[in-house]
Amino acid sequence: MLTPKGRAEAPCVNGGLDSCRDTLADMGATAFYRDLHPASHYWPLQLVATGILLAVAGLLTYAAFRVLRRTTGTARG
Repeated sequence: MLTPKGRAEAPCVNGGLDSCRDTLADMGATAFYRDLHPASHYWPLQLVATGILLAVAGLLTYAAFRVLRRTTGTARG
């Protein structure tokens, strides 16, 4: 929420509660703001997050097989 002096503060998260409404009124709330991504960013963000998770999963799988091979490898004679 923004105060009359332009400061951004967040004393409570739900303006629908009576106690929160009273707190906001005491602070002189003048406006509210939120930072949101537009709807057009949804799928690109999903694809980037999926790519990162797949890369991490691949690296962990590779590391697990390397450790498994090292600890249970066949005896060389």
